[in-house]
Amino acid sequence: MENIVPLENNNTENVERIVKRGLKCDFHIHSFFSKHKESKNITINSTIENLDVLIKALEKNEVEMAAITDHDVFSYDLYTKFKKEAKNLKLVLPGVEFTVAMKCTNGVLKQIHVITLFNDSDEEKIKNIEKVLGNGKTVDKNGKLITKSPDYDALNNSAYSQDKLIKLLDEIGLDVVMIAHQKKSMLTDQDAQKNDFNNLDEDEQNFLLFTEYFQALEFHDKKNELFNIKKKNEFKEDIINFITGSDCHDWECYPNHDLSKKDENKFRHTYLKCLPTFRGVSLALTEDSRIKLDDSFFSVGTKYLDEITISVNSGKDLFRIPMSKGINAIIGDNSIGKSLLIHKLTNYYRKDVDKDTSAIGSDGNKSNNIVDKYEAYLEKNGIKILSNVSQDMIYEFDSQGEIRKKFSQNKLNRNKFILRRKKENPDIEKNKNILIDYVNKYILNLKGMMDNNILINQLSDALVSIPDKDVEAKVLKGITFDTKDYDIKKTNKNNEINAFEKITKDIDDVKKYLSKQELENINKFLTDLNTIILIRKNEFKAIANTISIIELINNEIIDFNDKQTIPVDDKVIKLFNTQKNNVASLITSALEKKSKNYEFESPSMHKTIKVTSEQNTCGNLKIVTCANTKIIDDKYLENLFKSQLKKDKFKKDSFLSNDSLADAISRRDPSLDPWEDYLSRINEQIKEDFKEQIKLNYLTDSDDVDYSSGLNDKMYFEILANDDINEGIYFIDQPEDDVSQKSIRDNLISYLRRMGNKRQVILITHNPQFVVNLDVDNVIFMHKDDAGKVNIHYGALEYQNDSKEDILKDVAETLDGGVMTIRKRWKKYEKNIEDIIK
Repeated sequence: MENIVPLENNNTENVERIVKRGLKCDFHIHSFFSKHKESKNITINSTIENLDVLIKALEKNEVEMAAITDHDVFSYDLYTKFKKEAKNLKLVLPGVEFTVAMKCTNGVLKQIHVITLFNDSDEEKIKNIEKVLGNGKTVDKNGKLITKSPDYDALNNSAYSQDKLIKLLDEIGLDVVMIAHQKKSMLTDQDAQKNDFNNLDEDEQNFLLFTEYFQALEFHDKKNELFNIKKKNEFKEDIINFITGSDCHDWECYPNHDLSKKDENKFRHTYLKCLPTFRGVSLALTEDSRIKLDDSFFSVGTKYLDEITISVNSGKDLFRIPMSKGINAIIGDNSIGKSLLIHKLTNYYRKDVDKDTSAIGSDGNKSNNIVDKYEAYLEKNGIKILSNVSQDMIYEFDSQGEIRKKFSQNKLNRNKFILRRKKENPDIEKNKNILIDYVNKYILNLKGMMDNNILINQLSDALVSIPDKDVEAKVLKGITFDTKDYDIKKTNKNNEINAFEKITKDIDDVKKYLSKQELENINKFLTDLNTIILIRKNEFKAIANTISIIELINNEIIDFNDKQTIPVDDKVIKLFNTQKNNVASLITSALEKKSKNYEFESPSMHKTIKVTSEQNTCGNLKIVTCANTKIIDDKYLENLFKSQLKKDKFKKDSFLSNDSLADAISRRDPSLDPWEDYLSRINEQIKEDFKEQIKLNYLTDSDDVDYSSGLNDKMYFEILANDDINEGIYFIDQPEDDVSQKSIRDNLISYLRRMGNKRQVILITHNPQFVVNLDVDNVIFMHKDDAGKVNIHYGALEYQNDSKEDILKDVAETLDGGVMTIRKRWKKYEKNIEDIIK
């Protein structure tokens, strides 16, 4: 970094090179100089002396680009004062609203209004506008200032003919953009107003639109906008665009027309994505992606590159290249280091990531050689790339030739590509846990039924007998059950639950330190851990329930013992021993009244649960996140419990003992406890049924359809263009090498343009379509000057300065076919495009 001196006029110039946000504009404002055209005195307050009223109103409405466009006249004094005093406006353009007689196909002349904005770069020619058109004032023979109508030649001297309009514009000699004014919408059933564009018949409208006579149509209210968009969708080509204009005549009520016309629909200003220059406005008015009713051109998240800093010529020159949040195109001389730039910028990210398809990572030894060559080139040419992009900032990186490899050679990892762009579906996990909870409770009920059955059978054998120590006393007493083993089991289960819950709490405490991928992994672990905790809690409840039952039995025995206080003879004892089953029945009867009565019932949640799918919509495609199972109902539950048993074994008798259950389980592992085996099998089946499925299909198809092997380059770019899930920068190197011209024209340009609204794109190309037709936000032109020194021009397409930097000219001279591509759209830039491309 020693001895680095910034290039003159590189970063020290106080001008904008790229667009960072939309600029609010109003190019349809009238003044007192339009008085000759108004029957009412509505412009009386809009005088040059009251210009501060308009300026304050524009500032209040945060307008940054404006023009006063009076009817068929122009005041140079008003324009210059407006430009000088409106210090917060970034651009003031000279303009006129022409009244034109347009000839319809039936030969009838009809009047329309056309807003014309002039190039403001030549001050002498701007003065000429007033000389050619006049300012609507003249002096009579008495020296009095009076209103003078323009020199109309059509419609009873109320409008200019088309021929005269062309002649006037030729005399003025400035580049122009023309906006047709309409008040009624294009599809309205109401009659068009006298000077509305809709006053023309449909054939004449189409002729003017499709020959690019106008750069845009102006509308005023939101209703018209809806109609315009509807009409625009019928066009086969992207030709005409729409812009709002206030048409304000009384500055004191801006942005309303005048005090008598309070807008029913609140006026909304248009935002243009452009540099505040005439060329910028010209570009914006001919590209609808640059025109919006709000400043939402860049919806990029937090992951983008602000600038690229490059030291060149052995540290003598330093470039700080501002980067647009939209599309940045790198062009330049062959072998100047364009591909090297993005690989070095990303720390050779593609050397190790998805290296099978990367231009520098497909072969281990080869990739090392390429990186070594890149490093040697940087050192030899005295270049240091001082910026870098970390791996987590990268959304996708398609290196040179990679698109072909992905699709022609079928090397795209489809599952990985789709999985990154899925939308999370919490409904799957939620309903899986509901089902697991129900299954555990249902099996707990079955086990409780078995335990009751076993206890009842045990009563007849062991509950009641004569204690040896009481033989001499000859008093009948029963022996109570010992719960010590169950108490130990209960304590152990509780300790396990507490230990597991502590793990979940400890993990929650450190989640904020984890990356997105680490969070996904830990959340999967927590899901399994919570299932284990749920099982342990159900086991704890089962043990606690068993203890409760034993305590009930013991209470009955104790109650029986308390009543046996009278000594009996041997005869009575012998009688008791022979009738102890009857005593057991009495205890059992009391037990069943006090304890829960477990029964065998068909499984049912008493309601049907639908497991919904989630989808990430990507243009005409959708990435669906769903489970194998779509519905949980009684039939599903019954099949779930039957699935792990032998045929016809899902019945009460199968669950009355461990042996009966062991015999009922299909292909059972004898080394496992039958209940644990049965529950484990069912839980495994639930995991399979609720396994997340990711499917790719079209919006018009059902969620069950999956194009598992049909992903192509069109689908690929459509997904990238519409992915709202992931942030990051998209790098793509020379896509024209891998995609047909037809695909570029029909699909890829629109996909990349859409992508630029969502994320930062850094594109390397030799194809002018990816610069001119794509209408990129920032061009970085790398080249060597006549002295062999590395030089870099950069800026929006419309950028130019006094240091011979002209981005359009760079595009024309550098890219093969650049001249023709620009010439085909020459009206979309400026009338003297030939001066640029000479």
